[in-house]
Amino acid sequence: MSRRVLSGVVVALLLLTTASGQQQTLQPISQLQTPTFRLQVEYVEVDVRVTDSKGNFVRDLTKDDFQVLEDGKPQTVAAFSLVDIPIEPSSQAVASSVSIESDVQSNERRFEGRVYAMVLDDANTWRDRTLQTKNAVRRFIEQHLGANDLMAIVFTKVGGVSQEFTSDKRLLLAAVDKFGSHEELTRTLPQPMGPGIGGVSAPTFTGVGGEGLDGKRLMRLLSKVAGWLDGITGRRKTVIFVSTGFVYTEEYLALDLLPTGQLGRTNVNIYAIDMRGPDVFQTATSQLKWLSESMGGFSLRDNHDIDRGFDRIVAENSSYYLLAYNPSHPRDGKVHGIDVRVKRPRVTVRARRGYAAPKGNRPTPRNAKTTSATVEALNSPIPLSDLGMRVFAAPFRGTPQPQVLLEIDLVGRDLPLEPGGAVEIAYLAVDAKGVEHGWRTDRLNLNLEAGMRTRAEQSGVRVLKRMQLPPGRYRLHVAAHDPVRRRSGSLIHDLHVPDLKKAAFALSGVALMSKSGAATVTAHADDEIKTMLPGPPTAARSFPQDDEIVAFAEVYDDHVHPHQVDIVTTVRSAAGAVVFEETEARESSARQSRQGGVYRHVARIPLVAFEPGDYVLSLAASSRLNANLAAERRVPFTVTATEPTR
Repeated sequence: MSRRVLSGVVVALLLLTTASGQQQTLQPISQLQTPTFRLQVEYVEVDVRVTDSKGNFVRDLTKDDFQVLEDGKPQTVAAFSLVDIPIEPSSQAVASSVSIESDVQSNERRFEGRVYAMVLDDANTWRDRTLQTKNAVRRFIEQHLGANDLMAIVFTKVGGVSQEFTSDKRLLLAAVDKFGSHEELTRTLPQPMGPGIGGVSAPTFTGVGGEGLDGKRLMRLLSKVAGWLDGITGRRKTVIFVSTGFVYTEEYLALDLLPTGQLGRTNVNIYAIDMRGPDVFQTATSQLKWLSESMGGFSLRDNHDIDRGFDRIVAENSSYYLLAYNPSHPRDGKVHGIDVRVKRPRVTVRARRGYAAPKGNRPTPRNAKTTSATVEALNSPIPLSDLGMRVFAAPFRGTPQPQVLLEIDLVGRDLPLEPGGAVEIAYLAVDAKGVEHGWRTDRLNLNLEAGMRTRAEQSGVRVLKRMQLPPGRYRLHVAAHDPVRRRSGSLIHDLHVPDLKKAAFALSGVALMSKSGAATVTAHADDEIKTMLPGPPTAARSFPQDDEIVAFAEVYDDHVHPHQVDIVTTVRSAAGAVVFEETEARESSARQSRQGGVYRHVARIPLVAFEPGDYVLSLAASSRLNANLAAERRVPFTVTATEPTR
């Protein structure tokens, strides 16, 4: 579905009519909350870019200046906002490969940035332009991508995602480095159905083979990317298409770009970067300019002005108007034309030109315990933050598959802690082929006593779960939904599950505990988790100086010959200085026999002598039998100054 008029849901960005019948205007994006899903209402969303005769954005328009027509008939604009995202200078310096990714994912920082999907046309790009293409894309990421922007990278040759949505420039640059290598990619866009509401699923991209991608299949792939982005609401979405051109007839391209076409019906803007170089003239095989200008963007040529073009892309995705209206014919299964007009002379209006309405009755979840809003939150490619959470996942050896300890820390201030309050929590893991694993939904009833309620407000609520997952790489989707206040929170966490059962020498994930974390209320924790850990874990990675953290991990050692294993716990500052180090020597005779030889390691680290700042905790295990028998896990954390007692 290329335009999701979300199945019975609308985000709070598009404010609903109040009980008195009056409509509220949207706040500037800096004051907006991340989308909260509302039931039983279907809006059509339109982002609009208005420029004057000099190409400058016109920012003093009001709702009354706009007129929206659907199939030629005027529509009532139910929501209106000027979106103005600050353009902050981005340093060219990118963290080196030795930087450590956090093992915890959080949605506490609301997403207020730009959304890009970078489509790299490795199927059609000339081989002698590979290096130039990499350099141009790297420059956009290093110099023009904001700290709070999100980008995904897609290759056309195999139709696979090289990097899912992230703001981590190091990961994006690593994905760009694969361009031209023609490595076989099997990843798909991670948008699971979960328990399912039917009719809305992620596009499946398959390999195309050969050395080129014809225009028909390329347009189909671009439309799938655009349709995927179309599911993101409350902001402008952009595809940056990097290519040296493709072969496609003008007749077919014109049909695709019509308001009823597979691209024209989407609320997505396309910018084309022509990598053929400054001295190559336009030819009959080039459709890049037509494609981009018809889809609300423009085309760039790889020349000395390309960086100014990059600045313009950022500017156009930073300032625009966001409109929404209630469609005249919801759920009729048809494609409807949209015409946006502005009551001001000599301005240029760029906006979507059509949308595809869903068909039939609004689908319901296949599982009675799961609401549609929770499913939508699970499917959201960007984090939702009306219910704040932190998620930590660590693999341990299990039978018959690795066992993943999953911790969901819910932020207390966002929870419905009044009597009768409840939150629906859902999670699942999506593997590299798009297959779902371990989906589960639980209802967390928050009927807490007064003292416990105060603790929950201040420190949050901890939910501990176990998942059994085959070895591999996953995108862990976690969502929470408050059905009474209709608030949702979600995030996506990258997870690597190694084959700990087959490894002769390996290290589990690292779980942290802390004195401050003990105040968090534990809502769900089964008996096996209680016996496995020395205390309740925490997903916090920021601790005050008067705190003490405890690191726990298991070392798996299946060698039969008597030997000694050294387990070293080290903490280094951001400058690399060692501020804590402790070595524990373990004899193989001390191994526990659970699922092979296991050493359980616990390290206590008082923080009183640590200066405020960033640190990296390292747990390294090595056997004296063989230098190759070694494993290491590293966890970044922050120490903050202790607040004075009042």
